[in-house]
Amino acid sequence: MLAAALLSPLGLVGQKNSQASPSGAALSAVAVPITTAPRIDGVMDEAFWASISPITEFRQRVPVDGRPPSERTEVRIAYDQKAIYFGMMMYDSEPELIRNSILVREGKLSQDDHVWIGLDTYHDRRNGYLFEVNAFGTQGDALITDESSMNWDWEGVYQSQGRITEDGWVLEVAIPFTSIRFSAEDAPEMGVALRRNIRRKNEEVFWPHIPARFRGGFRQVSQYATLRGLRDLPQGRYMELKPFAIVGAQKLDGVTDTDVLDDIGVDSDRRSDLEHRLRAGRGRQCPGEPHPVQPLLPGEARVLSGKGRALLLW
Repeated sequence: MLAAALLSPLGLVGQKNSQASPSGAALSAVAVPITTAPRIDGVMDEAFWASISPITEFRQRVPVDGRPPSERTEVRIAYDQKAIYFGMMMYDSEPELIRNSILVREGKLSQDDHVWIGLDTYHDRRNGYLFEVNAFGTQGDALITDESSMNWDWEGVYQSQGRITEDGWVLEVAIPFTSIRFSAEDAPEMGVALRRNIRRKNEEVFWPHIPARFRGGFRQVSQYATLRGLRDLPQGRYMELKPFAIVGAQKLDGVTDTDVLDDIGVDSDRRSDLEHRLRAGRGRQCPGEPHPVQPLLPGEARVLSGKGRALLLW
């Protein structure tokens, strides 16, 4: 028998069933507005975190589809005018056995205990961003396209920090709105999904539960829950800078001097939000795009270089 649960505006709206999980499309979470950004340190000691009702109704996909998880997980979501924040508590009855070894960005985080955050920012139920983080806070990220592929060449700009405690491990994540693209509505809705991997148990738990009959698993964006509560978000802007250099020389018969020809400069290409949406929001890759440690603040300009290209954010 289904039991409907309606929580306060600070938390989760959804259903739970001890026998079966409702469709992800029937669930929603609320992002809570805050006035002061949290310190991304893996502690979650800011008072506002305690006031947010957590997402807790995770279900196994592996090893037993639909079964309650062996360990409790709590996720809280907040936002301000700079970023969306995830505060995550992964309880563990044996915290000394948490696997945590990868320190290199885009490393094999699948070897560690880790989480995935999925955001369908245009709420088209086909495409999205994936953010992968382990208990150190080490990052990986990808673009999901047409519920079928994950492009791990994309590199997002966001902050994360994890910490192992006597109760399990804590993770804080800040995803700046300048790093993702979304609709220009006053109150945009997004799709959201969460996945936790308990490596030593080979256990994967999802919220919302995406049953094994959906072979795409986390790529099945149509099964994501709805994230509500966002309002009056700033739209990010950026300019891609492509440095170039032209160097040559010529020597004429009978002339002792050599003429050196050189030209160094930067080609700029201001991209529209639509083109960026096609390239990033729809999964067209941006290989080699740099990723700073600190997110860009509104009104701040920064040139980031890497792999023969640069990105100007402002």
